[in-house]
Amino acid sequence: MILGIDTAGQALSVALGDGAQLCGVVTLQRPNAHDALLAPVIRDLLSHCGLEPAGLTELAVSAGPGSFTGLRIGMAAAKGMAASLRIPLATVPTLEALASAVSRHSDVAEGSTLLAALDARREQLYHATFILRNGAWVPSGESGLSRTEDVAGAIGEDTILAGDGVPLLLQHCRVPVRALPQVAADASDIVLLGSRRMEAGETADIASCEPLYMQEFIVKQAKNALFPSSD
Repeated sequence: MILGIDTAGQALSVALGDGAQLCGVVTLQRPNAHDALLAPVIRDLLSHCGLEPAGLTELAVSAGPGSFTGLRIGMAAAKGMAASLRIPLATVPTLEALASAVSRHSDVAEGSTLLAALDARREQLYHATFILRNGAWVPSGESGLSRTEDVAGAIGEDTILAGDGVPLLLQHCRVPVRALPQVAADASDIVLLGSRRMEAGETADIASCEPLYMQEFIVKQAKNALFPSSD
């Protein structure tokens, strides 16, 4: 059985499955609660499915990009569990999980092009392009962090747009597209893609793997800081 953890976004999601067969999924829309709720949610899901932690054989976790804090919490929990249980860990790029979610939510024709886009703030997007081949989304080029306007300018006609970056793209896009802004990945996508990576022998080095941040974390000083800057 494989446990999937997704803490890359505002939602906290955990799923348990055996390959493509899911036992259960829990998704909570509770911003800034990942640290407090992740362990209890995992415990409750395992209990609901009648499984002890020792019964897990694999782990998978969202690797990013996404929320800096959420990614750190999810990765730390997954690495800790994998090390203590001595089971393999797979890391799943968030944009690939988003592509998987598109297939779960919508009918998509073979050969379609998908642009997965997440809001990175400051008028930027995390983005990746995929093509549907033999029922699986195949990356077309590298994922990246770019200005929203630049990403929109490179969109081809009839491209499928998915993710919370879609409303931003539509402000600049000038070609006909299929927009799916409501589609979001959850831990069931992490389980599915994690299982595929395990089958392909693509496991992570538990000691050294880190989240894929794509940009530096910028600390903003509060206006009412206790020790304000003298500048």
